[in-house]
Amino acid sequence: MIQFKYRYQLNEFLIDAKASFPSTGVTALFGKSGCGKSTLLRLIAGLEPECSGELIVDGKVLEDEHHQTPPWQRNLGYVSQESSLFPHLTVLSNLEYATKRKQNNGHDWSAEQLIELFGLTDLLHKYPSQLSGGQKQRVSITRALFSEPSCLLLDEPVSALDEESRFDLLARLQGLTLDKNLAILYVSHDRREVAQLADYILMMDSGEIKEQGDYHSMATDLKMPFAQGRDSISTLTVRVGEQTDDHLTELHYGYKKGNKNVDEVFWVRSTDLVKNTEMRLLIPANEISLSLERNEKTSVLNHLEVIIVDMSEDNNGQRLLSVQTEQDKLLVKITSRSVNRLALKIGTKCYASFKAVAVTL
Repeated sequence: MIQFKYRYQLNEFLIDAKASFPSTGVTALFGKSGCGKSTLLRLIAGLEPECSGELIVDGKVLEDEHHQTPPWQRNLGYVSQESSLFPHLTVLSNLEYATKRKQNNGHDWSAEQLIELFGLTDLLHKYPSQLSGGQKQRVSITRALFSEPSCLLLDEPVSALDEESRFDLLARLQGLTLDKNLAILYVSHDRREVAQLADYILMMDSGEIKEQGDYHSMATDLKMPFAQGRDSISTLTVRVGEQTDDHLTELHYGYKKGNKNVDEVFWVRSTDLVKNTEMRLLIPANEISLSLERNEKTSVLNHLEVIIVDMSEDNNGQRLLSVQTEQDKLLVKITSRSVNRLALKIGTKCYASFKAVAVTL
């Protein structure tokens, strides 16, 4: 477990944040721009020396009222929005520099595997000035990992990247989450990024941690701010199947129904996915439709039996619903007219449908 408590006045803005999060997996520090996320990350990293607080990592006190461990001794990897590579060193030399502070924390990745995971093999002898923005961020993250940190602090690492580079880096970070000896604290204001990566969420607003909890609970509880945004999204864990000649990829969503094992098949647009890999399927709430009967005579390819477990109040003619599969919850955003026309209420059994072109991995 990682615990922190900070109170820090920055001009007119006050950080007064206290929370704890798991020492494995990805924790998203989520909130709107300007709420203090980046400043809090710097406090945890020890980069604001005039502020004292409390930081405990797996029982080891790194900071309290009596002492403050310097940043380079905290065993935390910090990557800012802008890469901070040494311009006079090659990529390989930048990586090797980090090994001077290697902590031997028993991570699952070797140096060679990290270089391969982040696609750096052909970049090792280049200088930072020869790299794109996405390549620089990949090198920065890899360099932080070379020191084998107990926690990797990422401050919106894809915010300055183009769409293709964002997708590429997020996919590589997904591969990194398989390391059970590494915690990642990931700052973001983008729900899609959080849905793709996070296991746990810290909700920040006006310098304070307002809510915290595991991702799936926070993302599908209509009372939680994370579920209430305009871009509400939920996820299902699926296994990659075959790719077809008509440019679709088969996804398997397995669950137990009574004593029976059920394997629902979904379809998405083809991407370069490895067969049998487990991934999160991201489904925007406004891309799901509900029907009282399963309708296969439609252009929509994906259908799933659900039951309505919660409904929001009317909001300008829209309603947000939480629906339960056999093992997961999804958010559905539809019009109040549709709710009334279908006489939908808590307990109604229905079918959730979504297009293959409306979802991503």
